[in-house]
Amino acid sequence: GEGEGEEADDGRYRVELKNIQIDLKSAFVKGEANNIEAVEAFTSELKKHRCFESVETSDTTRLSFGDRQDWLRFQLKVVVDCAAKTDEGDKKEEK
Repeated sequence: GEGEGEEADDGRYRVELKNIQIDLKSAFVKGEANNIEAVEAFTSELKKHRCFESVETSDTTRLSFGDRQDWLRFQLKVVVDCAAKTDEGDKKEEK
């Protein structure tokens, strides 16, 4: 049938970043993605970076208007710590 949007979604993840704030200790990323799997794939890629101690999705909202209908708007909170993963054995001194 026509106009079902199948050709638009070819199974690829689409992530569009709208806003990135980063400093020495943390980062906030806002963006839009075509589905939740895209958000999860993007998040898990970020987690592979040695300076990103943790990556959390803090908020996702489904868009219900415009040409991005059914996309997700997401926010990520990243804890930045380059020292953490350079230590062998990943020891943490938290008591």
